[in-house]
Amino acid sequence: MKKPPYEYRIGIIMILLTAVPIGATQLGWYLYGKQVGFDFGMIAGTFSVILAGYLMYQKGWRDEDGDDYGRRNTFNTAIAAVMELLNEVGKHNEKDQQTLAVRHEALISAVLLLSPVAPHICHSLWHALGRTDSVIDASWPMLDEEALVRSTITLVLQVNGKVRGKIEVAADISREDIEKIALADENVQRFVEGNTIRKIIVVPGRLVNIVAN
Repeated sequence: MKKPPYEYRIGIIMILLTAVPIGATQLGWYLYGKQVGFDFGMIAGTFSVILAGYLMYQKGWRDEDGDDYGRRNTFNTAIAAVMELLNEVGKHNEKDQQTLAVRHEALISAVLLLSPVAPHICHSLWHALGRTDSVIDASWPMLDEEALVRSTITLVLQVNGKVRGKIEVAADISREDIEKIALADENVQRFVEGNTIRKIIVVPGRLVNIVAN
């Protein structure tokens, strides 16, 4: 089952920790006397603390909702991010088992992420993707930090500030190796031919600009 909105979760926790033990104390006092009322309050209070701790730390109720949906209510940026995901997935049309599995997982995540703003169509898409549970009961996707680590990066090649190509290199490649690969690029060689290379500017993770005249 999905978590209630953050404000509701805080309200429920506060009720558990205050109203429940106070109510139990008052009820026991009214029905059986002062001492029994205190006993009722202690029992109810202990139960409330255990339940509140379970909800906060096991179910993640203490965590605020994501910025786009939970705090800022900027649905457009959330939808744009899902579109970016689908556009990237659409670039891979290979039919091997691993690619198909990755595409299916991306579609599952996309439907789940869009379900708060388009619940009805997402409910249908969820089952069309082979899921037998309900999308409203599914757990929210969790960020995998390791999956964000890139093994390769794309660098733009420029000659005198004009784009002349791109290269794919290892993420941990040295500056010296970047310069060698850039100078060996066929398109770069065509534009620097007959000129003297004055400087090679490397902007880590972005581009290589070769100044030649």
